[in-house]
Amino acid sequence: MKRILVYITALILLIIGLSIYGVSLYKKTSNIDIYPEIVNIKPFEATVAWQSNNLYKGRIYYHPVKDDTNPLLSEESIAGSYQHEIILTGLNPSTRYTYWIDKSNMYFQFQTQPSATTPFSFILLSGNVLGFDIKELIVSELPEFIFYTNSISDKNLDSFNEIRSFLPIFNMNGADANFFKAVEDNIIKPLWLIQWGGLDIIILNKTLTDFNEIKAFLNQSSAHTIGIMTNFESMPPDIHAILVEHNLKKASNVVVFVLILSSYSETSDKDGIKYAFISSDIKSAEAIRVDVDTEWIKATFINEGKEVFLKSPPLKQKRTCEECRRLADKGAYEESIRAYKDFIENHKGHFQIEDAYYAIASIYDEKLFQFKQALSWYKRLIEEYPEGTLSSLAKQRVDYLMEYNEYNFEPLSRFERIKKVEFGRQIQNIKAQENLLKQVETIIETYPNCKLAPVMLYWLANQYRQISLEKAVNSYLKLRQNYPDYQNSKEVMIDIGDAYYQAGKYQKSLLTYQKALIELSELNQTITNQIKRCNRNILRDRLFYVALSIFIFFTLMGLFLKPFQIDRKRLKLITILALVVMVVLYIYGFLIREQFSSNKEMYLLIFGISIMVWFSSWISLCCSNNLSIWNKMSSKSSRLFSRIICSILVGFCYFISGLYIIIYSVNIHYLLSFQL
Repeated sequence: MKRILVYITALILLIIGLSIYGVSLYKKTSNIDIYPEIVNIKPFEATVAWQSNNLYKGRIYYHPVKDDTNPLLSEESIAGSYQHEIILTGLNPSTRYTYWIDKSNMYFQFQTQPSATTPFSFILLSGNVLGFDIKELIVSELPEFIFYTNSISDKNLDSFNEIRSFLPIFNMNGADANFFKAVEDNIIKPLWLIQWGGLDIIILNKTLTDFNEIKAFLNQSSAHTIGIMTNFESMPPDIHAILVEHNLKKASNVVVFVLILSSYSETSDKDGIKYAFISSDIKSAEAIRVDVDTEWIKATFINEGKEVFLKSPPLKQKRTCEECRRLADKGAYEESIRAYKDFIENHKGHFQIEDAYYAIASIYDEKLFQFKQALSWYKRLIEEYPEGTLSSLAKQRVDYLMEYNEYNFEPLSRFERIKKVEFGRQIQNIKAQENLLKQVETIIETYPNCKLAPVMLYWLANQYRQISLEKAVNSYLKLRQNYPDYQNSKEVMIDIGDAYYQAGKYQKSLLTYQKALIELSELNQTITNQIKRCNRNILRDRLFYVALSIFIFFTLMGLFLKPFQIDRKRLKLITILALVVMVVLYIYGFLIREQFSSNKEMYLLIFGISIMVWFSSWISLCCSNNLSIWNKMSSKSSRLFSRIICSILVGFCYFISGLYIIIYSVNIHYLLSFQL
C-alpha cells in the first residue's frame, strides 16, 4: 500500500510539472506577432492567409465586433504547414468582425462584402504610393478594399503591410498579397473580375489579345453596374463596340464607366459610357475614393478635391430625409450634406426641415469636425425654430463650441477626431492607442493655455488607466498641479485611488483615499466606502497567503512523512465521497446557476471543491497518524481518540484553506457570500 501512495504522489507531481512546462512552452509560442492578410472577402465568408517559420496547424477565432460572447473557430484540415490559408464561414454581409490567430496575441478586424443594394466605397491608388500615409487614408476614407494600379516588388518597401490584415488589396494582376507571391508564380492575368456588392469591375490587361473573351464576363454578370479597368493607353475601338452592344442588349446591368491608366488625367463621355483617364506616373501619386450606390457612382480625387460622377444620379430627383440619413450612415458625409441641402431647397415648409438643419450641423460637428460650419447651421436652426424640439440641443452644442473656439478650433478639431473616431477604431491595438494618446499629449504641450487643455488631460489620464497605471497617475497629478481650477482637479486623488484599486494595488489605493478624505471632507461618505473596499481586499489578500501557507504545510506533511497504511477500502470510500460531493454540488449549482458569472466558473468551483474533499481526506489520514505526540500516549483508546480528533482538525484546516484558495482564484467576489 505504501508503494501505491508513493506512485500516486509521483504521478501527481509529474502531471503538475508537465502542466507547468506545457503552459510555459505555450506562452513562448503564443506571443508570436503574426500579421495575416485578408486575401478574399465575400458577403458570407472571408479568407485569411499567413506564413510561419514553424510547422503547425493554423486556427483562427473570430466574432462580430459587438458580440464577443461565443467566438467561432476555423482551422486548417491538414496537420501542419508553413503556409496557412483558412476560410472563415458563417458570416453576415456588411458586418465587421474581430479575429485572431491562436499562435498570436494580436487582434485584427475586417468587414464582409455588402449585399447588392448596400452602398460602399473603395480606394483607387496610382503612381508613387509612398507619397501617401496609407493608415491615415484608410481612417479618413473608410474603404472596403484598395486597388493599386502599380505593383510592389520589394516587400520591405510595401506601404500596405500594416493594413493587409484589415482589408484586401488588388492590383492589375489580381489579389495583391505577399502570401500569394510566396506560394505562386506572379503570372499576369489578361482578364479577370472583381465582384463587390452590386458592382462588377472587369480588369483588362493590355496583354489581352482575344477581345471576345470580354463578352463571356459581361453576359455572366448579374450586378446592377459594371465597370472596366484597363492599362491600355487608349480604349481599342473593338472593345468599345463590345461594351456598347452589351448595353443595348442588357439595360439592367450596363457598363457605365471605363477607367484607363494613362500618362494624363481627363474624362469624357462616349455612347453613354464615362471614360476616365487616370495618371499612372510613378513619380506622382493619385488617390481616388469611389463611392458606389445603386443609382450613382462618384469618384472623388482626394488630392485635387475634384468629384466626377462615373454614373450620374437620376435627374431632378427629390431626395427624402431617409435617403440623406442613409448616406451619412455609410460614411458619405459630403454627399449627405448636399442631399440634405437639396431636401431643404425642394421641400420648403416641410416638417422635417428642422431635422435636416440639425443633421447638417451634426455632420459638420461630429463627423467632419468643421466647427465653423457647424456653428452656422446650429445658429440657423435656433433662429428659425426657437421653440423646436432640437433647439435646446443645438444651444448646448453652440455653448460648447464657443467655449473651446480658441486657435481657430485647431486643438478641438484634433482632439475630437482622436476621441470620437480614431481611438475607438484601435480598441484591439494597444500600441496604436498609445500612439494616439501621445498625439493628445502633443496637442496639450502645443496649446497648454487653452481652455480645452485640462479637458484633454483628464480624458488622457482616464484612457491611460487601461494601458499604463504609471502614466495615468502622472497625468492625474499633472492635471492637479497645472490646472488646479479645473472642476475635476479637486477630486483627482479619488481618481488616482480608483486607478490603483482597479489595478489591484489596494495598499496604495488605501493611502490615496486617506489623503483624499483629508482634502475632501464633503465627500466623506463616498471616500469612506472606498476605504472599506480597500481594507476588505487587503484582508482577502492576507487571508490568501495564510491559507496558502496552511495548504503547503499540510501538503508537505502528507508527502514527506511516512505514509499511513490506508487500505483500498478507505481510498475507495474517499473517492466515492468526492464523487457524491461533485454530483450534489452540480445539482445545487444548476439550481442557482444565475448567481454565477459564467458556467465556466461554476464548473471550476464544483470540480475544485470536489478535488479538495478527496485530498483533504487523504492528507488528514496520512498526517494525523504520524504525529509522534500521539504515539507516546500510554492508553490505546486515548491514542485512537486523539488520532480521530487530529484527523478531523487537519482535514478541516486543509479543506478550508484549499476552498479559500479556489474561490479567491476563480472569482474573488464570490467571497462576499462568506462576508469577506
